[in-house]
Amino acid sequence: MNGDEIYRLERVFYLLSIGLCHAIKNGAIDIDEAERYLYSPLMMRLLKEEGASDVLHDLIHAGTELEDTESLAPASLGKELDEMISRAMQTLKESPVPKPMFDKWFNPIFERNKH
Repeated sequence: MNGDEIYRLERVFYLLSIGLCHAIKNGAIDIDEAERYLYSPLMMRLLKEEGASDVLHDLIHAGTELEDTESLAPASLGKELDEMISRAMQTLKESPVPKPMFDKWFNPIFERNKH
């Protein structure tokens, strides 16, 4: 992946993380489901291999610890989710707008399924 591709992917993952945290807070999904979408050691490894930012790596790492927070300090779960939302939002606000894309971020997914 080139720099522009990983940058755009990071932005999609920040948006996904915000949505997952809100969904957990509102009882729409559980932490296990969020882990299947994004918060996993495998995702951390893959993003590190592609050169993703430490900020994204740390955010996903925090997501992998949500289950521990829920079981050990359930009263802190909402606060941790709020902090994750805040970090992702702040990163999006501070980062420059990406260059326009000629393809949509999801095109490779659908193109792969046509074959």
